[in-house]
Amino acid sequence: MWRHKQNERQAPLQVLAVTTFAGDVSALGELAAAEGWQLETCASVSEAVVLLARIPGRVVLLDRDVSALGWRGALTALLASRESRVVLISPVTDDFLWDEVVRLGGYDVITRPLDAARTLSAVNLAVTAMRAG
Repeated sequence: MWRHKQNERQAPLQVLAVTTFAGDVSALGELAAAEGWQLETCASVSEAVVLLARIPGRVVLLDRDVSALGWRGALTALLASRESRVVLISPVTDDFLWDEVVRLGGYDVITRPLDAARTLSAVNLAVTAMRAG
């Protein structure tokens, strides 16, 4: 599997998880430790917006069900930080959801429970896209 390689001088990848789901937090914590990511978690979109203002240029993993705004409103709020890429976490996914997420400016959709290989792939591809501009 292709992995984004970080050289020793490069800062760790900044990943922000917007979720209250304990399984997501646990799985992402393990993946972050294994991959050397700097993982920060928060429970609300408003908190995530503040964190993105402080440290832009992150891959954001957004729980579809975390916001009263609905996932579309949450995605729009998070995309105000143009330097970041947002990946939606959903209990189900299909081509229609993926198409809508991408059309609204999101990057990808991953399914819960989080699969390490699929999550890693989505994050690495988002990083590549983010760095390409």
